[in-house]
Amino acid sequence: MLILFGLVCVFTLFFFSKRSSKYRYDTTVKTTPDSRRADYSKRIHYLPEYAKETRTTNIGSILVDNYIVANKNVQNIVRKRSIRIFGITLADEGIRIFVLQFITMLYLVFQIQQGRLGVSSFVALFLATMQLSFELFNFVNCFNGFYKLSLYTDDLIYILNYESTIESESSEKQNITQQIQSINIENVSFSYNEKDFVLDDINMKLSKGDRIALVGHNGAGKTTLIKLLLHLYDPNSGNIIIDNINLKNINTASYRNIIGVVYQDYRYYALTIAENVLLKKVESENDRKRVIEALKKSQLYDDVKLLPNGIDTIITKEFDENGVILSGGQSQKLALARVFSHTDKQILIFDEASSAMDPLSEAKINKSILDFCRDKILILISHRLSTSKDMEMIYVLKDGKIIERGKHTDLMSKNGIYAEMFSVQS
Repeated sequence: MLILFGLVCVFTLFFFSKRSSKYRYDTTVKTTPDSRRADYSKRIHYLPEYAKETRTTNIGSILVDNYIVANKNVQNIVRKRSIRIFGITLADEGIRIFVLQFITMLYLVFQIQQGRLGVSSFVALFLATMQLSFELFNFVNCFNGFYKLSLYTDDLIYILNYESTIESESSEKQNITQQIQSINIENVSFSYNEKDFVLDDINMKLSKGDRIALVGHNGAGKTTLIKLLLHLYDPNSGNIIIDNINLKNINTASYRNIIGVVYQDYRYYALTIAENVLLKKVESENDRKRVIEALKKSQLYDDVKLLPNGIDTIITKEFDENGVILSGGQSQKLALARVFSHTDKQILIFDEASSAMDPLSEAKINKSILDFCRDKILILISHRLSTSKDMEMIYVLKDGKIIERGKHTDLMSKNGIYAEMFSVQS
């Protein structure tokens, strides 16, 4: 009877514990947006790149206010749901303490009154029942713990298994196995929301060794065109043809492996300079030579060699007090070195690659880029039109359309938008 009663209590407890875990999980999900806002406001005060503005402006007080409001929202959600959590917890503890222990004791006292048990048997059976129930509780709690973790694990598995359609469908497609000779962009249009087109009927032809520049005002569609060339998106209409093969039919990983990119919003990491250049572990002396050569091409090596640890210096002081903080121009040179360290790339894209540099550094960098890209397809995006003068073809974009194309001298003679922009900058 006692074993049966203990089992009933344990499995009843499992029911309440499961309900409690689900309700607590739902509470966490509801509080997550505000918790993230609070964490963000807190984290900003620890990041060195925000230190100047948080100390010299009122942005710090705004973040503190947001932190307080977010925490109050979390408290309100928890407070509203706490009564139900309390009720479930009370039922849980009630089964553990009151029902099991009290009713077990009453049952055994009744057996003593009936003359079926002695006091010593009462003590032995009561302790044995509690011990058995305790072990059963622990056993069932393991399953409840698995259930609780599974609620979060389901979310994690969904994220880990998520694949972009472009990547997931490309494994059985054609690989790039030879030098690319041409890229044709044919009547390409693209919209992020299928309503407002960022690019409209774009036509371009690039051949091996070509050097082209994309210029235009902010929001003209230059970076979006680069994203399509990287196959981060498929065009809404039109095609991108690589050596007579539609980009949609080419293995994405194989294709991206031949492209070198310097992004406008480049990032560096709290790793060594060498690891930041190669974006992998430095495994050999050859790797070190590649890093040094790349830094020389990007005009950064003269600064790096003066550091106590040279290319092994950690960037940022987050984990090393002797780490180095790079200036804006130095950071951009580091990003350029990443491309220069890979001589096997066939398509090179530079998106505002020298915007943070002084004019002398920019001139040297542009020469390095042109020398490095002699037998490659070079695509340059820049608002500094002085860098576009040496390009073989300049495409001027406005509102997602190519409105002018030609060499620098041709566009200047047309006296159009390009000529106007160039004259203002001059």
